[in-house]
Amino acid sequence: MTDEPDSAAQALPSHPPIGIENVAMVHHDRVGALASFERLGFTMTPTGRYLLGGDGGLELGLANHHALFPRGGYWEIITIGDVDRFDVGYGALIERHGVHLAKVTLRLDDPAAEVARLRSVGVEVGDPVAMR
Repeated sequence: MTDEPDSAAQALPSHPPIGIENVAMVHHDRVGALASFERLGFTMTPTGRYLLGGDGGLELGLANHHALFPRGGYWEIITIGDVDRFDVGYGALIERHGVHLAKVTLRLDDPAAEVARLRSVGVEVGDPVAMR
């Protein structure tokens, strides 16, 4: 054992991020997943659909529900709503890995600095994206 911190430990922020914006999971059973979250006490949003290109855009084959958190942020359940429409690859991921987390989006004080710091210790992360 060594006293040297490993790169994963160095990647941890010195203070926690401002908060979780959203956690998204992909699921093969929309009705079952929705019922499970409701049994846990969450109030779920009505079924949502994804549009590629915004309002008036191409409707994707995805459906979703959100469990909204009281202080902002949400847990999202993403399912295949229409197997005949484009699903941005989630169908193949569900077949290969089953139910799993698809993404975690954080709200950070300084996203560019956090990305640079994570990359400096070898963590592969995408570029920051403004969500609002």
